[in-house]
Amino acid sequence: PAALPPTKTSVSMDSILTEQNIVINLKNNTKEGIFHELLDVIKRNNPTIDTTVCFQNLLERESVISTYAGDAIAMPHARTTGTNTFIAAMGLKPAGVNYDEGEDHVAKIFILSLCPKDEPGPYLEFITRVAQVLSDAEKRGSLIAAKTPEEARKVIIQA
Repeated sequence: PAALPPTKTSVSMDSILTEQNIVINLKNNTKEGIFHELLDVIKRNNPTIDTTVCFQNLLERESVISTYAGDAIAMPHARTTGTNTFIAAMGLKPAGVNYDEGEDHVAKIFILSLCPKDEPGPYLEFITRVAQVLSDAEKRGSLIAAKTPEEARKVIIQA
């Protein structure tokens, strides 16, 4: 349910961000730790993904340019051979995490997504929709204040 087959069809926020792929109150306090935590959630629901390869590809992407988007939002993503389907997870850390060493980038909302190397279309559509929702300060506040995955999911999919 949390993954879409690699097709050219439209992305369904409803099917990608299921409650099982949303973490309220992330435990980790580092960017890398949060990547691992969200990859573990994805792996639980998509056992065929290679989290080692995905993690390495996320770090490689971050080394090119930070995926911190501003307004307490981080959207780590990678095109990878570690999955053959588009997958995503969301995590919330109301206390915030210093996302980029030496920068004043405190992230509270993490949207991690992975797409097959040869299929970037669904990712681009997904990120566009997420960015539209998160451009609203009131929705960002509601998301950070969410107490359950269900509450968070309602905020993010009501685009």
